[in-house]
Amino acid sequence: MQFEAKSSSEALTLADEEAQGRCAELFEDGHPLCKLVKIGPSNLWLVDRMPNNIPAS
Repeated sequence: MQFEAKSSSEALTLADEEAQGRCAELFEDGHPLCKLVKIGPSNLWLVDRMPNNIPAS
């Protein structure tokens, strides 16, 4: 799934509809910010910093 959001808050709201265990990569102006993985019974997000050398696709 790919989508655009006006803010990180909006992106998390949209991504929250995804199933547990799904990953999301956040980009800003084509630059990677972080990778998120939805975990646990409380649907928490694990945030993993992405290396700056990963180009946006």
